[in-house]
Amino acid sequence: MSNPLVIDFGSTWSYSYAAKKPTGFWKNLNYDDTAWKSGKAMIGFGDKRLKTKVKIPKKPSMTMYFRHRFTFEDKAPGTLKLAIRADDGAVVYLNGEVIQMFNMREDNIKHGGKATKEIEGKTEEKTQYREVDASLLKKGSNIIAVEVHQFKRKSDDLYFDLKLFFKN
Repeated sequence: MSNPLVIDFGSTWSYSYAAKKPTGFWKNLNYDDTAWKSGKAMIGFGDKRLKTKVKIPKKPSMTMYFRHRFTFEDKAPGTLKLAIRADDGAVVYLNGEVIQMFNMREDNIKHGGKATKEIEGKTEEKTQYREVDASLLKKGSNIIAVEVHQFKRKSDDLYFDLKLFFKN
């Protein structure tokens, strides 16, 4: 049986934080992200919990992109769950398909799209949990891709971390 933990908090992610959206199909498994930086989550800027600090460019972007490849070799041993820590909003993809949105509207999923509201204060400490459609997992290589959106361009923080696991 598979390990119930698929991706843990603190895993290594490839990331891109630039003025423009990544070219091509960045959400898909075959996208070449070798030019992206990588680091251990929690990744971002302006938060004391960060393991990887990102330099803020002269023209900060409203959106930061993350990718993590993993292998899945067995049948799902229960309900697939997602836990996320993201400031301010996030869209999560599994093998190119949207599996969850946090603090985002569907009509605003674009580079520079604004999160629905600002996450601040004690709310920043909370982890959000959701169930995920496990049928999107493929035997062998898989990709989780995430775009994190700010509420305002001159925000003093942005961070991201994710856990994917099975719960019986």
